[in-house]
Amino acid sequence: MVRMPHDLKLWIERQSRRNGSSQNSEVIRAIRERMERVEAARTAGEAHETTIRTSLPPEVTARLLEEAEREGRSLESYVSVRLAQSLNRPKQ
Repeated sequence: MVRMPHDLKLWIERQSRRNGSSQNSEVIRAIRERMERVEAARTAGEAHETTIRTSLPPEVTARLLEEAEREGRSLESYVSVRLAQSLNRPKQ
């Protein structure tokens, strides 16, 4: 048995009636959809990291990896933050 807030239970009941399915099927569908979104985001992140690694000179990639590890970030996250910071700096 899973305990859930009343509003969520009502939503699942409405969805199951609307789709002609069981409440259990609706819960499983919702969890699977979430799993697919998380996996797609992870896969996209890995693809971005591969692009970063292959687009930059090895010495630049190595330095960025060291800095990312020091901050406890993935390479993609670190590069994204650094890029955003550089774009937001006032022009000199």
